[in-house]
Amino acid sequence: CSFVTACDAAFIQAERIGCIVTVGVGMKSELVSVAERHTLHVLDELHEDLTPHLDSTAELIGRNLDAGRSVVVHCECGISR
Repeated sequence: CSFVTACDAAFIQAERIGCIVTVGVGMKSELVSVAERHTLHVLDELHEDLTPHLDSTAELIGRNLDAGRSVVVHCECGISR
């Protein structure tokens, strides 16, 4: 999912997205508040260790999926997804 799509309120509502997970540093935008936001403040690079974030992020994703909501995971360059 692109950063632009993750900010589109109509898309978020139409797709029943309950949470948007952002991987990146300094990704500011006019983020809409129709979905829960979760940000992993790490660099979107191959060498970045995402392990410390996996359990909490997987739990968040699982809670949303169990409730029948979709989840969008996006990053700046498409490396960390």
